[in-house]
Amino acid sequence: MDSIEEIQQKVAGVIAGVLEDSSFIGGDADRSILYRGVDSLRALELSACLQTEFDLGPEEIPNTFVFENPTVRQAAETIAAAIRATASASTTLEFGSPTPLSSGDDEDDNQAGSDNARLAIVGISCRLPGGAVSPERYWDILNEGVDGVTEIPAHRLDLDRLVAEAKVYVRKGAFVSDVEHFDHEFFGIPASEAEAMDPQQRLTLHVVYESLSRAGWNKQSLSGLEAGVFVGNSAVEWSDVQPEAALHGVYGRSGTASAVLANRVSHVLGLGGVSVTVDSACSSSLVAVDLACQALREGRCQVAVAAGVHLHLSERRWIQLCSTKMLSPSARCRAFDAQADGMVRGEGVAAVAIMPLHLALAQGRPVHGVILGSWANHAGKAANITTPTGQSQRRAVSAALRSAKVRPSQVSYVEAHGTGTALGDPIELGALASVFTADSAVGGDDDKSSKEEELVIGSAKASIGHLESASGLAGLIKAIFVLKQQQATPQLHLGGLNPEIERATRGFRFRIVTPESESRYIAPKGQLTDKGKETYGLVSSFGFSGTNACVVLAAPPGLSSSNSLDAPVTSSLGPGVGKRFFMTPSGREHPLLLRSEYELLDSDEKLVTSTLRLGSYSAVWDDQLGTQCR
Repeated sequence: MDSIEEIQQKVAGVIAGVLEDSSFIGGDADRSILYRGVDSLRALELSACLQTEFDLGPEEIPNTFVFENPTVRQAAETIAAAIRATASASTTLEFGSPTPLSSGDDEDDNQAGSDNARLAIVGISCRLPGGAVSPERYWDILNEGVDGVTEIPAHRLDLDRLVAEAKVYVRKGAFVSDVEHFDHEFFGIPASEAEAMDPQQRLTLHVVYESLSRAGWNKQSLSGLEAGVFVGNSAVEWSDVQPEAALHGVYGRSGTASAVLANRVSHVLGLGGVSVTVDSACSSSLVAVDLACQALREGRCQVAVAAGVHLHLSERRWIQLCSTKMLSPSARCRAFDAQADGMVRGEGVAAVAIMPLHLALAQGRPVHGVILGSWANHAGKAANITTPTGQSQRRAVSAALRSAKVRPSQVSYVEAHGTGTALGDPIELGALASVFTADSAVGGDDDKSSKEEELVIGSAKASIGHLESASGLAGLIKAIFVLKQQQATPQLHLGGLNPEIERATRGFRFRIVTPESESRYIAPKGQLTDKGKETYGLVSSFGFSGTNACVVLAAPPGLSSSNSLDAPVTSSLGPGVGKRFFMTPSGREHPLLLRSEYELLDSDEKLVTSTLRLGSYSAVWDDQLGTQCR
């Protein structure tokens, strides 16, 4: 076998040839290849040529190889490992997969979260696409296979103008209705102030209160409570559509500030715990859950609410995403599918109230699910800031399971990030595969039946679109129902598995439930109790700028057949529909919108965004690359 230095020289030679840049030969082996001109198509060409050079297949050097190994040194080390690897254990360690969870002698180490560490989800509320005005209706929509994607409402975007000006190429998304309504009188907010408030503030306040109300609190019992509020959000668009006079008015600052999303809830309800808005892009709301769990376990609050909200109020982001071809031209989120062609934008708001399980049971609160553990991390210095990395996702999944004291083989269901992109989906499932297969050889005969049951994977985004900063909580709520009902929902728009996923998950046993599936059953595989085995699930959410979050759940103790999430204790009558505060499409011009179609992004911006979408051209290049590498 060639030495690592010789392999590195060959890798540099291939890169120099494909990129027509001789500086890679003998140059800095740690500089990013992607920042030197590698877009999605060049990445495909590099993978094919490296396969030819080293006589390796797509399993060892997949189409996503350059994004996972963005420097000459990293690529050479990975190729060297693939060449010399004859045992799966050595390959796993070389790729940085986590060490299997220790089986240990301490009985507590094998328990899925001690009683004191377990956190109960005692209240849930949401407003999601497809008419999901409650968690129960959301479950019905998912279970019935309803596609929540519709035409973009006319009062949101001047769509005909934007299409005519070639600024957008999509006409559909997944939306929440009646976002302009707000019961300001119930919350004691003057109409003039409510009118200046970002609709995201109004909806968040309403939904957070509803989640607490469903858990048994009312306005009187909440006032003075040491409750933490963590709100995930990355959309600050209200100022885009507000008249200049309103922005400079007395409520202009508080009405548009991102920090006020969480602080408004604490202020109006009189909550004294930590109150913070979290922005980690698409993972914001699941990071909010992780922070809420930390605050509870550290005793910083008695109860915590984690929420996520994302509304599409301005045309600005639509134009940005269309300029980078990130959105699905077919308006279908084809998560995991061979025809995946991009994400579909969705919006929504959701909230969960969380408290220690032993306190929830002692107080007679409803328990809809149990959080066993959670984790958040960052990709570190990846190829560029928008490139997803399997290594960091593996670390997040493994660490979340460790924090929950759950073995991968005990997990029955994974609610994946699953955005329907040809690059992101294979990386995510490849990361899952490395964690779960690393654990497959560990354990005794008592694990055998669990390992024989296939892991079920799904993504709510196929039904309701990508809710961006609210997507993590939408996935969490779905997973709560899946575990409670021991039943998966059908994955829409899945005709055939992405071949890159098949390569990345070789040896990994899993299934995806579709409308045609004979069974949707989720088998419990967790810790054995006097009521049978517990049912565990994992929820993942990955931000486009590198922040990953994972939460490990269990079905509620004493599994109930009831679908209802209504609180069994009395609570005051909640807010009504309220007054309508009108919104109109943005008429203001932004500097971004004034540039021509071809000037919309400079070359560096195009280079960075292209790494997010290894997409629709791959089939063409698969047919053409063979002759170019010889």
